[in-house]
Amino acid sequence: MEITIAEVEKKLESIENKLLIFSFLVTTALIVTFGIIKYPYWLDWIDNDEGPTAFMQTLFLFSSFIIGFFICMIQYLSKNIKEKEKILWVFASFGFLLLTIESKYTFHNKIRDLLKIKTDFLWFHKGDFLLTIILVFGMIFSFFFIKNLKKSKRGLILFILAVISSVASVSIDSLHFTKILHNYRDFLFLLEEVLETTAMLLYINSFFTMFKIYFIDFLKEFFLLETK
Repeated sequence: MEITIAEVEKKLESIENKLLIFSFLVTTALIVTFGIIKYPYWLDWIDNDEGPTAFMQTLFLFSSFIIGFFICMIQYLSKNIKEKEKILWVFASFGFLLLTIESKYTFHNKIRDLLKIKTDFLWFHKGDFLLTIILVFGMIFSFFFIKNLKKSKRGLILFILAVISSVASVSIDSLHFTKILHNYRDFLFLLEEVLETTAMLLYINSFFTMFKIYFIDFLKEFFLLETK
């Protein structure tokens, strides 16, 4: 039984919608479960670089890399994609691979210890200004990369929301909010983790939306060549 491109597109749209809903529902359920299991020391698992939440976030970052990698493969096979667009996707995919490694091994903490940074730097927590440097580079890249997402309004909106969540998360993590709002310290830690996880899920969904578009365009290009 043959399947048409329209049917493939419809199936991918169904997966796209379900991914957006279930990724947030399942993640929320897991985080709540982690908190309940460890209660009243729920923050030990949620705000912990070696806890299950951190492991889950590493998987999310790696998922964005995998989707980006498949997009790069599709673009490599396609003849209708501009070289600049291909290069930007390669950098985006590689960037998420680096973020995956950073999430797993927390190099910003290791660099902080290596440099023996024991005091705060300007308005940053000790060593956390390195996270802000990564964020700045990411925002500069996003300014150029965002043009690639104009093929999909949905993908563009999800990506912009992901960037906003990333900025908010790193700001809470790096700046002196916990000192200024000491009574809300646990809440700020939780908010930072929620924003960080939200950003990662938004990146995944944005990338999958773009994967759907590139894949369908590639199928149309391939079958058009086959009929010639």
